[in-house]
Amino acid sequence: MTETYDEKKIRLQRILDGLEPPILRTRVPLRSAEDISKLPQQGRDALAKCLAQNEKISFPKAIKILTANPGIMLDELLKMLAQGKSAAPAKTAVDPNDAEDVAKYIYKCFPGMEENTVKGIAASDAMKEARALAAVLREINTSNHLRSDFVVVVMYAMFLGALSDMKNKIREIPAFIEAVKRTKLPWQD
Repeated sequence: MTETYDEKKIRLQRILDGLEPPILRTRVPLRSAEDISKLPQQGRDALAKCLAQNEKISFPKAIKILTANPGIMLDELLKMLAQGKSAAPAKTAVDPNDAEDVAKYIYKCFPGMEENTVKGIAASDAMKEARALAAVLREINTSNHLRSDFVVVVMYAMFLGALSDMKNKIREIPAFIEAVKRTKLPWQD
């Protein structure tokens, strides 16, 4: 039996609520709770100390470091977590047109969602690729090259291929199928 999104959320919340030391319960994101619960207590203690001293950390990076070396000294953990932060690329501004296009699709899929939530999700890093796709689609739809039957046929073939690839990705994970079925989008198994 596959786990639905809601069941997974409840399970992860139970795991998060049971984490020790208590600082982990309030600072660890739900999506990282299971991985952190698998760390030895020594690793969880080190993470708690790190959280007490450091406002923002990369949980996937911390989990990787603590899995390999749960007895790491706090200063060494902080140093390893800080590595690469200054070299991170600067965040690019979100094009409001792209975010607006993505927001329209979010509303289409989840019509009851609050406007502020939709706007926040549309502008989030998780939707970066969706915004890029929105920009490309806008460019395609305004292109003079679409006057050519050759270009239109090739683009159509590419869209069909992309749709087939996306359907295959959805089919691989039953929770994705259930998520699509909960929307008003058409789905055939």
